[in-house]
Amino acid sequence: GWWVPLLIIPLNLTFPIYVKFFSIFFKPLTEKLYFFDNCVRLESEFKNWQFGAEFKDNILEVELILLLNKINKESQKKFHFKIFNSTLISLDDLLETCSRYKRVIFNNKEDFKSIISDFNEKFIETINKKGITSFLKSKQIIIEEDLGGIKRLEVLLKKILADNSNIIAPFFYLSDLRIWADHSGSQDKFDNTIKSLGMQQDSNFNEIYRGLIEQLHRTLNWILNKVKDI
Repeated sequence: GWWVPLLIIPLNLTFPIYVKFFSIFFKPLTEKLYFFDNCVRLESEFKNWQFGAEFKDNILEVELILLLNKINKESQKKFHFKIFNSTLISLDDLLETCSRYKRVIFNNKEDFKSIISDFNEKFIETINKKGITSFLKSKQIIIEEDLGGIKRLEVLLKKILADNSNIIAPFFYLSDLRIWADHSGSQDKFDNTIKSLGMQQDSNFNEIYRGLIEQLHRTLNWILNKVKDI
């Protein structure tokens, strides 16, 4: 972690950083979340100062998880329910997530399938189908009972947040990749997703992965901003 090198640097240089880090444990939850949201930036700034190198890129996977938290906070405030059933991330979990996703390497197809399954659990299986359905019914919007989570979320985005750009698409891409990962004979799902992502069929797994999470990030950011503007 980024705090370890502080132990070998003179105290007069590190004391303000020690105070900033350890004081977070005594802060209200909202301030802790602010700290979480900036952990990657703090790490980059520290490494840049210590080694004279630049680490400007944030960890997009961490931002995705934090976006779920922010969306839930805003939807609870505006709609009185959480769009996702995800829980607030703890400090320990955040640091573990930072470490896990900082260097994502795909040595083979199975590595790629594993992270797709992980993302499916985080972003699709957490969709609050019951909450979305109840909210839509309260607005006299009736949806079919057999609709899956992504379809219910799509109705919410179109009917309540006025989406007309198919902003939900990355969720379907992720779902199709999960089907491909879990079921043999689903190569068409993979091929169609690559095409929908705007990539070549010979794109490697890292390129596909980066393209997918960038589009997921754009979608979640859009949802957050739309809910805030309601």
